[in-house]
Amino acid sequence: MPFVQPVAERAAAEVEYKYHPSVREAAAHALAGCYRALVVAARAGPPITGEHVGQLLGALMKPLATALNHEREAAAADAMLDVFHDVLRYERETPLGVLQPTTLNAIVGLVKKQLEEDGKRTSERRQAAADDDDDDEPDEDELEAEFNLLSTAGACVREILKIGGAQALPTLETQLMPHINGWMAELSDDAHRSLALVAYADLIELAGKENMKKVVPPVLNTALRLATVATADARLRQAAASAVGAAAEHAGKLLNRNAAAEAARALVAIVTAADAKCAANVGASETAALAIGKLVVHRGAALGAAAQESLQVFLEWLPLRSEDEEAQAATRCLTALIDADAATVMGADGANFPKVLAAVAAALEADSTGDELTAKLRAMVKAWHAADAARLAAGAAALPQPALREKVERAVAAA
Repeated sequence: MPFVQPVAERAAAEVEYKYHPSVREAAAHALAGCYRALVVAARAGPPITGEHVGQLLGALMKPLATALNHEREAAAADAMLDVFHDVLRYERETPLGVLQPTTLNAIVGLVKKQLEEDGKRTSERRQAAADDDDDDEPDEDELEAEFNLLSTAGACVREILKIGGAQALPTLETQLMPHINGWMAELSDDAHRSLALVAYADLIELAGKENMKKVVPPVLNTALRLATVATADARLRQAAASAVGAAAEHAGKLLNRNAAAEAARALVAIVTAADAKCAANVGASETAALAIGKLVVHRGAALGAAAQESLQVFLEWLPLRSEDEEAQAATRCLTALIDADAATVMGADGANFPKVLAAVAAALEADSTGDELTAKLRAMVKAWHAADAARLAAGAAALPQPALREKVERAVAAA
């Protein structure tokens, strides 16, 4: 605490430094570090408590919000908004009582302001293009910084939904979704459309079953159209696959049988493309693989003859590595499939067991897996050991890394 306070006070003053945006950006990163340090200390217990975290939040809220609303450089604005994203995320992960309704509403207002500013930039660029004025064309770095800023805004929306669920939807519908809906228009660029698809994927996942008829129809046809190998932009392809996966898990019959089957075929084409695992495409491919897993788990009956191929392709991509949340979701899909029909998952004569064991071993003890799922995986390994110790030993011996073999051994030995 003695070190946090002076750094936070100085950083709070520097977020409004007029002469260079890099100073403001660095000050925002410093505030994020101060807040993170205090949260970690409060989680550990006295003498630092949630009251201290609340005091720091109260002290930084006004200067940081003012600076963010005045900021015109995307990279600096992104760093400032990311502090508020951290506030939301830490409070969801470990509630310390610092996120009051007024604070939450203020963060929604800050996100809305950034969406409004983006709308102004977009309008000005379209007007300049219509006037054949090439002098103000943004460079790639500027566009990437703006994309990152809007991605952070989207991450804030996701955290708000995780905290409030269905109760958060009315506020988001009135304050933020009108802007995000505009990104879905045909005149919109790929970057904005990808961000809109991600936002809708989050809504489908987190807004509650009772709201599916509100949040699925506006995006489903667009997601199905773009979740194909023909979509050249990898971020757009990934966002569309994410929305299709969310619909597979949560939308029920709003994703009809024919659409589910066609989606599975399109997603399989994405992950089996020759360049599916190249650096530019692997993130989109892993998201598509997860969407395939969700289709097999939740809409398997609708896939018909494509179900077995979809299962094999899903297993081939395990474990997922790009995103922790996706890795955990894929592991949950795998365990659900095994619980429902282990014989089909393992294949004829256990042909798929090495793939399944490799995926389970990779997920065991990983931070992203979480304690609950890790316990389930351990129990699964112990059951395999009890049923056929020799097969498990042979499968473990064939694992490519000693660390994976050791994790299987620890799972067997666990009480």
